[in-house]
Amino acid sequence: MAKTLIVRYSQIGDVLILLPILNSLAKQYPEDEFTVLTNPKFSGIFKQMPSNISLYPMVYRKQNIPLRGLVHLYHRYKLLAKFFFSKKYDKVAILQDGTFDVQLDKILSAKGSKVTRIDFSDFLSKKRLQNKDDLTLFKMYISILSRLDYYNLNNEFDLSYYTAPERQNRVLQSVGLDSTGTLIGIAPFSRINAKMYPLDKMEKVIEYYHNHREDVQIVILGGGEQEKHKADEWKERYPGIKSLINKLSFDEEISIISACKTVVSMDSANMHLAAFVGTPVVSIWGPGDPRLGFYPVNEKEEHAVQKQLSCRPCSFWGEIPCVNPNIYECMDIEPQIIIDKVNNLI
Repeated sequence: MAKTLIVRYSQIGDVLILLPILNSLAKQYPEDEFTVLTNPKFSGIFKQMPSNISLYPMVYRKQNIPLRGLVHLYHRYKLLAKFFFSKKYDKVAILQDGTFDVQLDKILSAKGSKVTRIDFSDFLSKKRLQNKDDLTLFKMYISILSRLDYYNLNNEFDLSYYTAPERQNRVLQSVGLDSTGTLIGIAPFSRINAKMYPLDKMEKVIEYYHNHREDVQIVILGGGEQEKHKADEWKERYPGIKSLINKLSFDEEISIISACKTVVSMDSANMHLAAFVGTPVVSIWGPGDPRLGFYPVNEKEEHAVQKQLSCRPCSFWGEIPCVNPNIYECMDIEPQIIIDKVNNLI
């Protein structure tokens, strides 16, 4: 029986890609014990996994506290010390490569653990921006775990807890939604501005369904105070829509998304969340591209919306400033294209 540590805590969407693999891993190797260092908001999902897998909560910067950077650094080093003094892990898979991960690698290797750490140098190379291949983050996770002698892993998860009609109805009713209606989730925001579809264009999508489709209920998803303010503005103009920004727990949002007929999202966490629960997602891509390896495994690429330009993809996450004379032309996409995609799905 092996004691195995798996590390992946940043980028919610990237963790969501990993979760079904972890579920498969725990089921196929029931004699091993798996500990996953990850975001604590996934604790509810881990309760739906086999009993031989557990979540170890990662520490994060706390908002609105004095010296938050120094406090965060202290807690990170404190966490490293805990791993140094804890019992040895037989195997360790580190699925990201930041400073903390390099330090953790050194500590656990020194303790005698068999450590394998992901290398993103080829995956995130400039060459792949133009010469896209079939390498995906999902395949990279599988490959790293195979180095620890874990094989035949796949994309599987029992979602019945989230998709059960009783739970869906209870969560929908708690926020004033009709469980018998046709729900369309719209997640119009992104942490990276370059990846965000222009809000005035997204408003045209909202306006269409508010004014022309009485059979449809629009639900605005996301989080953040600025995002809430924008959604409240839309609510004033289109009273029929429902904003759930900052109103749901993570697990409640999963159930809401699972009850939607489709979700409109950026290349962001909500795209992965919708794909995770099997809800078709119309994703909008600008600087990035679905073929760069971050597209959900079980989602059809034909649902993606993107403008074919010689200059794109230009970056993996929109981290590189646009050099097109027509700034961010990649996001100059007619709202009707998105509406047509959604109508085909509902």
